[in-house]
Amino acid sequence: MMGKHMHGLARVLAPCLLIAASLAQAFASMPANPHLSRPKNFQETGFLNRTLELKGTLYRFQVYLP
Repeated sequence: MMGKHMHGLARVLAPCLLIAASLAQAFASMPANPHLSRPKNFQETGFLNRTLELKGTLYRFQVYLP
């Protein structure tokens, strides 16, 4: 009975490990700095975290660009 359970577990884990290995390889080949791979006229969109320092006080805020 234990053999059937282990065989079923191996049948599930093998594809999962294969997918995980291929994803790891894909992420490893990505550039370390994503800004380097963007076109020159690239415009960030979404919620952007920004900071502003006025008279020694740092203000943090978000801007939304659709």
